[in-house]
Amino acid sequence: MESERLTISLNGKKADVEAGDNLLMALLANQFDVHYGCRAGACGACRLYDQKNGESILACQTQLVSPLMLTTQPVSTSLAFSLISTKRLDEANIELTLMGPSDESFGDRLRLSFDQEGLAEEFMALNSAGQALTLVLAKSQISAENWHKAMNLAPADRVFLQLQQGIRKGRLLYELGVDQGPWLVVLAAENIAYETHWREVLANENCDLLACCTLSAEPENLVEQVVLREAFSQVLSKTNSTDLNILYHGQKRSLQQWEAYLRPLRIRTHQLHFVR
Repeated sequence: MESERLTISLNGKKADVEAGDNLLMALLANQFDVHYGCRAGACGACRLYDQKNGESILACQTQLVSPLMLTTQPVSTSLAFSLISTKRLDEANIELTLMGPSDESFGDRLRLSFDQEGLAEEFMALNSAGQALTLVLAKSQISAENWHKAMNLAPADRVFLQLQQGIRKGRLLYELGVDQGPWLVVLAAENIAYETHWREVLANENCDLLACCTLSAEPENLVEQVVLREAFSQVLSKTNSTDLNILYHGQKRSLQQWEAYLRPLRIRTHQLHFVR
């Protein structure tokens, strides 16, 4: 008996797949350009949007039961924002503070472009609720042209933001289950500029941040990351392995890599939280 075939589309590209297949695996098997990370539904990297109802789904957690029309971008509205200030964090990162009609707060995702018709790059809001919108632009994550534009912004200059509609804002910390326990924050190399913000937001939640470290781009093997070994040595001298919460801000190390690293330390993967 032949399996039922379904049609799925992502950003206009179509493919016929078998009913019952995992959506992420079906997309990858058909050479779709789709982001993914932990494959366990924790990091949110494979989040897609159903064009028919606007709802978001995690591809790694979705079983195909009916045809789907998907997009990588949620329904959004493009609005002009004025620059309040810029802050050069280092040679590769710049922080923008913007004024405009936004209710985004720490952890919310939005897209920024330097002109109304330009390509919009995705960033994470870093401000607290009710404060001016704050973003960090990394040189490695935007084009050379847009980096030049960012470096030459002046107060009152306009940029354009695509803000997500129809979703609840400011829920990242709630979804992570952040509580007052002990925490270790691990940043991917490209996210080093976010360290100060993670320290501030966890302090505001009365969490006990025991250490914060940034991985090197190489080596890929976590066991060979000296800074990570030192961070775990430090935090496990202060708390039990069963009480520790770990936040990984990055996408390049998978859940399987982390599981192999944490197992000898007697730390379970439910204690690990992914942020892309």
